[in-house]
Amino acid sequence: MRKVMYLSVLALTGLLWSCSDNNNDEKPKETTKPTVTFQGSVPEAHEHDGVYELKVRTGSEFRVDLRFEDNEALSQANVEIHDAEDGHSHRLADAKPKWFVDSNYTLSGKMVEWSKSYTIPSNSWAGTYHMIIKALDQAGNESALVEVDLK
Repeated sequence: MRKVMYLSVLALTGLLWSCSDNNNDEKPKETTKPTVTFQGSVPEAHEHDGVYELKVRTGSEFRVDLRFEDNEALSQANVEIHDAEDGHSHRLADAKPKWFVDSNYTLSGKMVEWSKSYTIPSNSWAGTYHMIIKALDQAGNESALVEVDLK
């Protein structure tokens, strides 16, 4: 009888232990978004209402300097450049060659100082282009956009 009672207490203790809410090994989901900070450009950009404006011409080169930061780990940066001459409705206005960039870059660590140069093709359509920069961290959180108008 004593053996049955001992086994019952042992089984009950094991059952309670296995059902306890002890999740100390689980990390909470990381939800902090990375940040992208516009550090400068060549030629120099001017900021208007949160959008940076850069004066460039076809066939010319420009550079953007950025800082990417995250509280845990960065993953990648995305840079997209597309025409914005039609008021940014993205319609296909004509058949002129237009410059388009959509590039992903691998990032690592918590902070990256980044400088990237682009050359606008000399045969591309002359007009306003819109550059969008964003970052992604290892947890999949996406930063707010940094916008640069190339005029």
